[in-house]
Amino acid sequence: MTMESLPHSPAATGSAQVAEDASGSTREATLISLMFFGSGIPALIYQLVWQRMLAEIFGVQIEAVTVIVTAFMIGLGCGSLAGGWLSTRTGLATLRVFALIELSIAALGAVSLPVLAWVSDRVLGASLLTTALVTLALVIVPTMLMGATLPLLVRHWVSRSGSTGESVGRLYCMNTLGAAFACVLAAFVIFPLSGMRTATYLAALLNATVAIAALTTYIRSRASASRIAWASRTPAAAGFASASASASTMVAAPLAVKFRACLWLAALGGGVSMSFEVFLFRTISFSSGGSASAFATTLAMFLAGLAMGAQAAGRWCGGSAVSLPRHVLNTQLAGIAVSAAFLPIAKLLSAFGPAALFPFLYLAVFVIATAWGTLLPLLSQLSIAPDHRSGLRTSQLYLANIVGSASGSLFTGFVAMQSFGLVHISIGLTLASAATLGLFAWMLPGAHHNLRRRYTATALALALCAALVVPAMTSNLFGSLEYKNAPATSPVVDVLENRHGIVTVAADGSVYGGGMYDGKFNVDPIHDTNMVFRPYGLAAATPAPRRVLMIGLSSGSWAQVLVNMPGVESLTVVELNDGYATLIGRHPNVASLLRNPKVTLITDDGRRWVRQYHEPPFDMIVMNTTFFMRAQTSLLLSREMVTLLRDRLVPGGLLMYNTTESKRVQRTGCEVFGNGVLLGNNIVLSTSPIIWDVARWRRAMLAWRIDGKPVIDPGNPAHQDFLRRFAQHFPGPDIATADTGTPSPMPSCQTILAQTQGFAPVTDDNMGSEWRFRYGVE
Repeated sequence: MTMESLPHSPAATGSAQVAEDASGSTREATLISLMFFGSGIPALIYQLVWQRMLAEIFGVQIEAVTVIVTAFMIGLGCGSLAGGWLSTRTGLATLRVFALIELSIAALGAVSLPVLAWVSDRVLGASLLTTALVTLALVIVPTMLMGATLPLLVRHWVSRSGSTGESVGRLYCMNTLGAAFACVLAAFVIFPLSGMRTATYLAALLNATVAIAALTTYIRSRASASRIAWASRTPAAAGFASASASASTMVAAPLAVKFRACLWLAALGGGVSMSFEVFLFRTISFSSGGSASAFATTLAMFLAGLAMGAQAAGRWCGGSAVSLPRHVLNTQLAGIAVSAAFLPIAKLLSAFGPAALFPFLYLAVFVIATAWGTLLPLLSQLSIAPDHRSGLRTSQLYLANIVGSASGSLFTGFVAMQSFGLVHISIGLTLASAATLGLFAWMLPGAHHNLRRRYTATALALALCAALVVPAMTSNLFGSLEYKNAPATSPVVDVLENRHGIVTVAADGSVYGGGMYDGKFNVDPIHDTNMVFRPYGLAAATPAPRRVLMIGLSSGSWAQVLVNMPGVESLTVVELNDGYATLIGRHPNVASLLRNPKVTLITDDGRRWVRQYHEPPFDMIVMNTTFFMRAQTSLLLSREMVTLLRDRLVPGGLLMYNTTESKRVQRTGCEVFGNGVLLGNNIVLSTSPIIWDVARWRRAMLAWRIDGKPVIDPGNPAHQDFLRRFAQHFPGPDIATADTGTPSPMPSCQTILAQTQGFAPVTDDNMGSEWRFRYGVE
């Protein structure tokens, strides 16, 4: 009988046991990948929720948003360093530490919203520097915990795979892919169906689930290690284990590149890639008219591209070192080609409507991000040895990438967007990409000099071609992206770009903010092309208000009407984008607004300013709000905001804002004030019953003057007809028109509340209909 036939031979048993544990290692690798995928989901949900919550506190101006994102990145970078240092400790139970980190994140995430709300009341009106420090303090602990996980798991993985690049590529891919999935999950499921509070609880539950899975895997791996220790006592098992260990180290050795050079390149790549994300988001947001889901979907595609790039790079690192340079440079070159042609192709496809435009925009985001996703794993492979310091080195490389990303975000958000237009930023990013490719090509060991020259020359040629050709090919770019082949449109004649957004003006005087209609330059109620009868109509609801607040400037037409309203002594206007004032100065019918001594223009976020205002109350507040489904609009339409505005009014004062015909928005205002009436698509609210006096309105209209000229000429038949028609169409709350069968054109709050039974009010938590509008659900 041979040894192989002996059922209980120690050698046979040991060999079988080691083979079984080799299979177990594969299962463990799969489980770790899935856990890191799961870990990426709550991390991104927290970022989306916290960014929204902090916007309620600090405002949605670009400075505040950039500070929030930068603080998040700083936390990740510091956590990465801490995780890298921790990974160098001998005998560290990596999976157990990972589980503890996930449990800690779950605990912090579950209580994050109440903490943010508590802090917000104590830092009201703080400077930008204080805002930055407070934001950093709020997010530093959870983001450090998130950032620590990558270097820890890289060290654990490298000890088994023997390839740093492959380890970083696979782990970075899975975590980033989880974050991309979280964007889609939040935008299309969690936010529409629940809200921010539920989202944080779900994220905390996911963290806890990942922690349990990590602890279970850790316990099983310890049991497996015990079995290996016992089995290795047999000669055959020892030989098998030795052979397995040798096989596990038979991978391409890291190529000889100075670590410091890789740090600089990681920072440069992070800066350019983050700048691309900001640029791509602005383009897609403008094209979508400021859709609430534009940021989440753009981020999802960008993260998915980064994940696929990391996965591909990890696979190349585990293969032949000879083909590595060509794979890398081909991917980078594809990204440069797409970025060079991005805006011209977008303009071309916009003529075929949204169905042709948006698939290309998102595909381009994916391709560009894929090119940048290859960077971190490849730099890890080139400069980090697969030893006990691999986790620490990875954390340093990751930190350099994050520092570059934060710098790119700050530069693009504060400087580039303020000083340059979208076309020139596109060209600049293409040139920066070509320069990065050139540096990477000349740093790659094993790449032939001709190969380096060829790829560098091709990249620079594409960038220079873009610089020469793209401006001519993108004339009327914003008109094309804005209208997307819509019929009966007026050509764009003026464009203003700054860090707050893009404002365009059509030949007919229509103003578009961020790609969506935002008003028109017109103060004439007789030739009413912008429903300007609404601010004029306020004279029927209140007897001569003295102090007026207006949130949102737009074309300045409403402000021009209100400041010249009989009895008004002062008008305070709060507008986030100071570019509107520049455009107003170019239009004679509203230009005098900027010189009117009764007008005070304040550049700030409307909600932020109102929260910190505690001076004498206003007689009337008007919000020229945009469409209720646009991103961040519910911050102005929520119950919390309407309550703030009520508290800034004198007793019996008026609030009027545009509901854009949303039943939920109308109900929210009526629940807070109790008294109100619809005037067109605007709602007029008060804590006291509104006395609608058409005769008073007529007297005011006859006394109204703008730039010294009367608004109404009582001897003009057209003007007389306007006065008569307004009195017929807007007789008062719940009063039917001459045809008694026609419903009242001015339903009161009592009627609105009765008609909207079952409608949930807009709150900060549920974010109104921003995320639900695509489903046709109010």
